[in-house]
Amino acid sequence: MHPFLTKLGVAPAVQYFFEPYFISDIEGNLVFSYGDEAEHFGFAFHRIPANGSWRAGNPNLAMIRYVFLCDSAMEAISFFSLNYSFFSHTDQLLFLAGETEFSLLGRKSCSLVFDKNILGKVSDLKTAAAIRSLPLTINLIDESVRIRFRHKDYQIPQQNFSLSAFERLSGYRFNLRICKPKKYDCWLDQLKTTTFNH
Repeated sequence: MHPFLTKLGVAPAVQYFFEPYFISDIEGNLVFSYGDEAEHFGFAFHRIPANGSWRAGNPNLAMIRYVFLCDSAMEAISFFSLNYSFFSHTDQLLFLAGETEFSLLGRKSCSLVFDKNILGKVSDLKTAAAIRSLPLTINLIDESVRIRFRHKDYQIPQQNFSLSAFERLSGYRFNLRICKPKKYDCWLDQLKTTTFNH
């Protein structure tokens, strides 16, 4: 049990699941290894590396049924903590953050756990295309999202953009689950608010 996670209201069962995938530094901050870099979380800061990858869950990919691609390790913990009651077989789960080798995922059921802001929505589409091995370029220009996909160009106003909006416009279905909190920008914000406002 980690005191930071306990203070955030993360249940013991969720902490037990993630315990092998982080360490504490000398000040007690959480450190998640991304290979050569690391994600650091303390109550005064949260630094997510630009390179590398972090994973938590069953190391045997053949046993994995559900993969969750997340903005960060703390986002994975927050999402799982707030939705733990929906999962009965935790040995079938895999959480990933950072750079991912999508070809290794095969036909696993993938869910996207990215922020609700425009960058998170862009991550939804970029990751969905990568999972399906489809080339895509995407740019944010003049309050618009401009996309090149399957030899066609698309443009959507930023305030209207989402993966589902792009699916409707392009006619292509990625068949991926999007997991976003209803009232918050990210699951970590929801976890903090839920815990500290009660």
